[in-house]
Amino acid sequence: MKTQLTLGSKQSTNPQTKPRL
Repeated sequence: MKTQLTLGSKQSTNPQTKPRL
């Protein structure tokens, strides 16, 4: 669960992950 939270935070900061979602 902790790993998922970190990934979500990184995605929010990473613009490349935003469009991916």
